[in-house]
Amino acid sequence: MAVDEGVEADDLQGAHDRVGCSDDCSASLETALAWIHGMLEIGGPLSGAALLTAWLLPRRHRWSAARVWAALTALIPPLAVLFLVFTLPAP
Repeated sequence: MAVDEGVEADDLQGAHDRVGCSDDCSASLETALAWIHGMLEIGGPLSGAALLTAWLLPRRHRWSAARVWAALTALIPPLAVLFLVFTLPAP
């Protein structure tokens, strides 16, 4: 597994220990966990910004479609994380 410059090796080993994996984790599990981590890192602020946008847009008929799209955009990252968690491959 490649180590990014900003990630310490101890952090990666801690992630392995939390999921009950040793060094022999499958590549598909590693990939799924990396996607979940990325979705949590990027998706959290994205969801928050989209919800804030949906809440701050004016309550006029003209802005209703934009509010709906912003609210739907806020749902994508959490639903993607749930999907990835429920479809995790066996270690």
